[in-house]
Amino acid sequence: MNSRALLIAAFLVGILLPGALIASPGVYYVPLESHSYGVANESTVAFHTTVGEADLDREDATAVSDLSPATQRAFDEPRSELTDGESGWQAVTVTVCHDSLLVCPVYDEPPDFPRDGMTDPGARTGNSYGLVEADDEQYVVETRDVTSLGFGFFVVHPIALSSVILYAFYLGLTAIHYHDSQPARVVGCTGYGVLLLCWPLVVAAGYTLGLNMSVLYLPVAALGGIGATALWYGVIRTRLGRAVNRSCQ
Repeated sequence: MNSRALLIAAFLVGILLPGALIASPGVYYVPLESHSYGVANESTVAFHTTVGEADLDREDATAVSDLSPATQRAFDEPRSELTDGESGWQAVTVTVCHDSLLVCPVYDEPPDFPRDGMTDPGARTGNSYGLVEADDEQYVVETRDVTSLGFGFFVVHPIALSSVILYAFYLGLTAIHYHDSQPARVVGCTGYGVLLLCWPLVVAAGYTLGLNMSVLYLPVAALGGIGATALWYGVIRTRLGRAVNRSCQ
């Protein structure tokens, strides 16, 4: 690759890295989000108790065929029995992609179950309830509030952003000093920067392999890239070169 083009590519990635994190932090910190629901059949105690407390009208139950495809899919997901609380509740948890994620291996939009009532209407936040009818039976579906980073954002964001800026700075210095003498080093650092830039897709790919990546993996990956490159070129590669030279003498 032309050294000038390599220098431009490295600087472009270095600028895009912090820029993308500032412009769309949500897709980097929570590219995949878990949504939980409770389902209770009309034959259970939980169904009748909830219908009464949430003031639901059984005549207004929504047919499952009227739900969106994503909601129908979630309703048909395997459910696990809940041992706590009133008898009859079953749990459904689905994973939903962030709107900005280009490739989605799971739900590309959150299920939208009916929200016809709440057990505590005066609460600012809380679970909502709706009735769904399927196969001549009724079910009450509990939609639970999604927990976001909240205050944790103000802890995670400075850490992640500073680590990404540090990597971008390191990439720029590497490109300036080595684009002529060690182009492979600059290509490697630039490629790793592209990997960080595509971090939400890395998380999505990891999910398909059964890996649940924490939000803190991003700063660890950024700082790890600096450490690994410095270790390779500063220690390992130098010692390997010396060993090869000695063996050839």
